[in-house]
Amino acid sequence: MPQKKTRDSSFELLRIVCAFLIIFSHWSDYSGFMFDIDDFGLSRLMTEFMRYGGKISCNCFVLISGYFLVSSKFSFSKALRLWFETFFYSVSIYIFGVVFGMTEFSATALIRHCLPLMTEQYWFIRAYFVLYLLVPPLNAMIRAMGSRVHKYAIVALFVPLCVVGTLVYLPFFENMNPWFSDELWFIELYLIAAYVKLYPSAFTESRKLHFALSAAITLFIWASFLIMDPICAWYNPGRPEEEGLYAYFLSSQFTITGFLCAFFYFLAFKNMRLPSLPVVDYVATTVFGVYLIHTHPLLLKRMWQGVFSTVKYFGTFWFVPASVGVCLATFVICGVIDKIRYYLLERPLFRLLDPALQKLQEKVFPSEEKKENLLQIMH
Repeated sequence: MPQKKTRDSSFELLRIVCAFLIIFSHWSDYSGFMFDIDDFGLSRLMTEFMRYGGKISCNCFVLISGYFLVSSKFSFSKALRLWFETFFYSVSIYIFGVVFGMTEFSATALIRHCLPLMTEQYWFIRAYFVLYLLVPPLNAMIRAMGSRVHKYAIVALFVPLCVVGTLVYLPFFENMNPWFSDELWFIELYLIAAYVKLYPSAFTESRKLHFALSAAITLFIWASFLIMDPICAWYNPGRPEEEGLYAYFLSSQFTITGFLCAFFYFLAFKNMRLPSLPVVDYVATTVFGVYLIHTHPLLLKRMWQGVFSTVKYFGTFWFVPASVGVCLATFVICGVIDKIRYYLLERPLFRLLDPALQKLQEKVFPSEEKKENLLQIMH
């Protein structure tokens, strides 16, 4: 009888931390905070500090996936579950919004919500879904190329995607790198995580070093916000940040600093080697659902500027505890909703679908034993 697969609680803990940071990032972006350039109070510092957590967390999620998927088999069931979960939340929240007067019904909007992976609504899930579909050819390529060519592939993608990706946020490089995509960047992260898994070294196995490095880069990025804010105000008087010098460019997932911060956190958690923690593993299964619910376009601004608004506490003693509280409440509420969806809908549905998906799996990707049998028959 095959043993049940156990999760790595170190990585599951990182997934929970990343989901929480993404919530904090959206809280910072969409709550409508306004502060003066010379305001260095605790409220402003916290708002700036949390603003870039989401970008780094996206890189961490893909690195974790690459680390495990490079030695795993592609699963039609997992791919369909990811699509189904995205489709369910996209459509159900839209219908909920129409019923309760949050938006007017539109056939065009309904079609768009029925095709969430073809829009920018859930850019991360779209790019991740494409990456997952490419796992079989990527793994075959990785197994065939060897360590030297593998390193070359990483560098060949890193220079245009990350090195140039760092420069394009500066005003004199505006519109000079239009061709790189989220999907291509995710492939690069996959290759990097796969290399760490397949070719471990003394450098990638150090936990304390990577926590120290990631903390140092985190503080550097945070300090850059405070330095760049007044520079941007001088350079772009009366213009939106996106049209000129960008104060937060060092925190983007495409920049060298944004990548290194995520990479070192990934390595640090990898080397924690926690014992199995069932509670952590259980909570971590909700992170995609938490992301899909709270980032739905009908809820994103309404939550932070309505139900969970903390603007009124800005500059007061209660700002930090209130902000942490609403972000934690968002995680818990969305996580509970996702578990209800799973037990009432996804689990019974896929109990019916999985046998057919398993047959399809065997036809497209036969096991090694079946491959040997087929070779014997052919000979």
